[in-house]
This record gives sequence, structure tokens and C-alpha cells, in this order.
Amino acid sequence: MNGIESALASVWQPHAGQRAFLENAARLKVLACGRRWGKTDACAAQIVSALLRESPAKVLIIAPTLDQARLLFDRVVEMLEALTLPPAPPLHFVRQNKGGETGIKIRRSPYPHMRWGRHTVMARSGQLGRSLRGNEAAHIVIDEAAFLPEEIITEIAMPMLALSGVGSYAGACGLLIDSDSALASCCAWSTPPTPS
Repeated sequence: MNGIESALASVWQPHAGQRAFLENAARLKVLACGRRWGKTDACAAQIVSALLRESPAKVLIIAPTLDQARLLFDRVVEMLEALTLPPAPPLHFVRQNKGGETGIKIRRSPYPHMRWGRHTVMARSGQLGRSLRGNEAAHIVIDEAAFLPEEIITEIAMPMLALSGVGSYAGACGLLIDSDSALASCCAWSTPPTPS
């Protein structure tokens, strides 16, 4: 168990399916499973894991409504605040606030936005795609993707991931989560071609 897994273990224990999801090294992941499976917790743990790495993480959470996006955002904040961090965290964890304290800076309006050192997490509604353009993210979670216009994925999320690394989606992790297994049929781009 590495340091990130150990830190998360103090906050949350994944079941076998969630563990398999978290250990999967694929850059694009789809969770197509039923209610109460723990998609929100699994994705929150994936985001927290990205935030615990040294390189700056820019995370974008998109859902059909802002209220839905807030659910995952709030779970990320809960997990992060509950973590038992070492007494002297590495410098990339330190954020100096106006009062000289270190910690997480959260803005709740007009949409949830968190800054922790060089890391950022933002939650947005995907109903109005043009409001997402111009943002930058290397880690994107699209919740209830089947209820969003397909253009959110093809014209906004995928280009963001492409711009976040060198080459085609290098260094990026895109997560599409949904409770409807029909999502897999609209995400043919996430399936690698079968070798001949």
C-alpha cells in the first residue's frame, strides 16, 4: 500500500469493485453501475488521490445540475478535511491564507471552487456548455453523463484533456460515471480498438 492509499484508508474503505476502479491505470474510465454502488465515494477518492500527488491537479466536476455536481465536490472536501496528514506536510500541501494559516480555501458561489496549494477543484453544471469553455482541467469527472448533451464530452471535455498533456490525453484522467449502463454505447471513443 503506497502513501496515498494509506492516507485514504484512514478516511474511507473501498469495496472490491471500487478498489479495482481506483487501481485501474486507464486514462479514461467509465463507471456504469447501479444505485448505491458507491460511485460518488470512488470518484471522490480518485480526486483526492490526484490532490495528494506533488504535481498540481486541476479537477473539473460536471453534472446535469449544479446541485448534483456539489454532491461530489462536497464529498471530496469531506475526505480531504478528514485525512490524517503528516505533522509536516510537503510544501505542495501548504496554502497560506490571509490569516497566515495553512489549509483549504473554498468558494461556494457562483459555483463550488476549491484551492489547496497549487491544486484546484471546480464543480459546474453541464447544461450550458459554453459556460465550460475556456476552463482548464487535466482530471474531469462527468456525473450522470447520459443526461448531458453529448457535446459536453466531445467538444468540451475531450479537448480539455487533450490540451492538458503532451499528445492525445497524455497525463490526463477522464472519468465518466453514470447509473445507466446505456452510457457505454454513447462512449465508443473510450474503448480502445481491438488489435487485428
